[in-house]
Amino acid sequence: PAESIGGFFLPDRLLGLDRDAFLIAEHRGLPFIERSWSPTIALEIYNLRRNVSDGLSIEEFPCTSCLPDTVNTNIAYDIWEAGLYFRSKLSRRSMLELGIAYSPYRVSTDDFYSRELQAQISGSSSQYFRGTTYSGSYTFDYYTYSNDADIAPLGLKGYARYQFQPSKLLEEYEIKDGSLVPVFKKSNNHSSEIHMRYGFKTFGDQAFQARIRGFHYFNNPNDSFYSDYVGGFLGMRSYPYFALGGSTTGFASLSWFAPIFRNINKQAGPYTLDKVFARFFFETGNGWRSP
Repeated sequence: PAESIGGFFLPDRLLGLDRDAFLIAEHRGLPFIERSWSPTIALEIYNLRRNVSDGLSIEEFPCTSCLPDTVNTNIAYDIWEAGLYFRSKLSRRSMLELGIAYSPYRVSTDDFYSRELQAQISGSSSQYFRGTTYSGSYTFDYYTYSNDADIAPLGLKGYARYQFQPSKLLEEYEIKDGSLVPVFKKSNNHSSEIHMRYGFKTFGDQAFQARIRGFHYFNNPNDSFYSDYVGGFLGMRSYPYFALGGSTTGFASLSWFAPIFRNINKQAGPYTLDKVFARFFFETGNGWRSP
């Protein structure tokens, strides 16, 4: 915590806080290209930082006859990704996207005191992953208009995506000329993903939505860092994010949307309460070929 208002706004302190930052810029059309083909060019930059208190544990031996001692220090993860995407409509309801993204990840440690060496060890920062992702995807949207489209959309929507990612992941350190040198393991990952939703009505105002998602690596990356996960808010809500994963994953869900109150039309400032729905859902999924 900052000791004063001035200390709170110090750049070093602000840059060290947890953050989620992004920049998205779009431009329609390419110069020197006929207007009959006018793709949207998107530049997307993302940065996440997460601080983990006592996230690194180091085992030490303060003396030859002493039991092992553990020293903890804070660590921080910095994740960057910059991507350039070309999006072109194929029809009113479908779109093709081609993209390239570069992702460097870093981890840094705080200073700590070593009782074994009887010295202050300075913090360090090193890159533990870097990769370039080439992607191509086809997106379609056949949702139809309805009064409850914001809650229970009707129709078919989804995408199919292929990715090729040559990358390097930190595997270990080796000592060369008296200093630690990182050793990276190269991987060339080929993956595909499909995700579809279909909403439909039955009796009265009852609406249902079926959803499926599948992911598969064509190679077999032997590291959990590359695993795909199907838990969490955007996947299987009944499982934490890292609960189900692997080189091949799949899940399906069926949701039932039932109206409880309609035509409420109550407004408080910029907020409007229009209707209340209940949602009941069933889901199933699994992960295979997990390292």
